[in-house]
Amino acid sequence: MHQAQPARQQLDVPPAQSVAGALELYAISDLHTDYSANLEWVQQLDMTTRGSNGSSSSSRVLIVAGDVSDDIGILRATLEALTVKFTAVAFVPGNHELWVKGATEHAAALRNGGATDSIAKLHVVLQLCEDLGVITQPMQLGGLLLVPLLAWHHASFDREADIAAIPRASAMTIADYAACKWPQNFPGAGQLGSSDTAAWFDTANEALQQPGWSLLQQALQGKSRLDTVSFSHFLPHQHLLPEKRMLSYPNLAKAVGSDFLWQRLQQLQPHMHVFGHSHFAWDMELQGIRCVQAPLCYPAERLHRLKSVILHNTLPASSSSSSSSSSSSSSGGSDKNGHKQPHPLHVGLQDHYAQHVEWLPAKIYQAEYTAELRQQQQQQQQQQQQQHELAAGDGRSVSLQESCGGLQESGSGRANSWQLQHGGIPLLHSSQLHSWRSMQQQQQQQQQSGAASFAGKHPAGCSSAAHYEITSWQSSWCSNLGGMWSEYYKVTARAPDNVQLAPWVLKRYRKYKRLSERLKGGSV
Repeated sequence: MHQAQPARQQLDVPPAQSVAGALELYAISDLHTDYSANLEWVQQLDMTTRGSNGSSSSSRVLIVAGDVSDDIGILRATLEALTVKFTAVAFVPGNHELWVKGATEHAAALRNGGATDSIAKLHVVLQLCEDLGVITQPMQLGGLLLVPLLAWHHASFDREADIAAIPRASAMTIADYAACKWPQNFPGAGQLGSSDTAAWFDTANEALQQPGWSLLQQALQGKSRLDTVSFSHFLPHQHLLPEKRMLSYPNLAKAVGSDFLWQRLQQLQPHMHVFGHSHFAWDMELQGIRCVQAPLCYPAERLHRLKSVILHNTLPASSSSSSSSSSSSSSGGSDKNGHKQPHPLHVGLQDHYAQHVEWLPAKIYQAEYTAELRQQQQQQQQQQQQQHELAAGDGRSVSLQESCGGLQESGSGRANSWQLQHGGIPLLHSSQLHSWRSMQQQQQQQQQSGAASFAGKHPAGCSSAAHYEITSWQSSWCSNLGGMWSEYYKVTARAPDNVQLAPWVLKRYRKYKRLSERLKGGSV
C-alpha cells in the first residue's frame, strides 16, 4: 500500500521578509516500465546532480506524457518512484494505460485494477494518480501553467497518400485495435480508427478534469500572461511524424494523432507542447508552437535506432560531435529526386547511451523567483490594485504549492489541491490572489465549524492570512534539444504524395515478402 511521505518539519521561527527560489521543469514520455531495464532506469534515476545552479533545493517538476504501463501495479510502482525523485509529477494517460488485457479473469482484474473496459480503466488510472498526488489537471505553478490534454487517435488524422502492398491498419497491425475495449454504445465502438472516439476524448477534457479544467478558460480566451506548457500522449499534427513512407510500418500514421488536439492547441497557443507515442526524439516549432518529444522508448529501440530517439544536443560536446560524424558517414539512401534521407536504423553512438539514457528527462524550462511577505494589514491596501489586475484578465485559480524549496500537497491529500507555499506560507503569483482569498474564507468557515485547518500550522509570528507575493518571475526555455527527424525536416520539405518507400523500409518489406513466399512454398 502506498504510504504518504511525512510532511517536512517546519521550524517555529518568524518567517523571512523576503524569499527566493527556483523551479525546473523536465519532460519525458513512453517510459514502458513493463521492460525491467526501463523500470530499473527509473528506480536508479538521480536528480540531485541536475540543474543549472547545482542547487538541490530547486523545485523539480516532471511531465510524463503517457505510456508508462498497462499494468496498474507497474504504473503505481513507477509513479511512486518518480514522486520521490521529483517535487511534483504531472501525467497524462497514453494508449497503453487503456489496454485491457489478462490471460485469466483473475490476472486481468489485477492488471487492470478491476476495470473491464478501457473507459473504466481510464478512471482507474486517474484515480490512482489522484491517490498518489500526481497531477492530471491544469495546474498553475507561480508564473507557469501546466495543461495536460486527453486525446485519442483517429485514422483520418493521416492525410498522406497510402502506399500500395502495405498491410492495412487492422487489429493485426495496430495493437490498440485489439487491446482496447470500449463500452457498449460508446462513440465509435466497433469502428477501427473512428473520429467519434477521438472526439469523445477531446470533450472529456472538460467532463473529467473539473475543477482543474475551469482554470484554463481564461487562457483559452487569450487572457493569460503565464508561461504555458501543454502536454498530451498523442501527436497534435502529422508534421510531428516522419512521412509514412519512412516508417517501418507506414500505416502507423493512422493511429498516432488527433485533429481535435490540434484545435485545442490553436486555441490555447502554449509556448511549448510536449507529446509522446511515436518514439522519435523531436524539437520543432509548428505554427508558432514549439513541440517536443523526449521518449525513453523500448530497450531494443535504443539499441538498434538510438540516433532517432536521442536528443543529441543534450549530450556532452564530444558525444554530439561523434553523433554528427557517424550521421554524416551513414548513408540512408536517396529518394527518387536524389535527396539524401536519414537512416533511423543505424546506431552510430556508443552502446553506453543506449543503456544509461543520460539525456533524459529533458529539462525544458526553468524559472527563478523572489517574493515578499505580506501580512494581513497589507492585504486591504493592495486589494484594489489586485482587483484591477483581475479585471484586466490576469486572474487565475491556484494550483501547486512549494514548501521549503519544494512543492507539497495541502491537507486534503488530493492531486488537485496543490498550492504554492514557502516555509508553510502561501507563495502566490499576483494572478492567484483572488482565488486564494476565497479559499481563506472557506478555511475560516471550516475553523468556525470545528473542522481541521486547511493550511495547518503556520510559523511563529505569521497569521493565517499572511502570504508571500511573488515580486519577480524570471524564466527561460531550453535551447534546441535536437532530434534526428525534426532536424531533418527543418531543412527538407515533406512530400506527402510520394509513395516510394524509403530504402530501409523497402529492404525490410522485401525481406518479409521473401519469407512469406518461402513459408507458402513449404521450404521453411
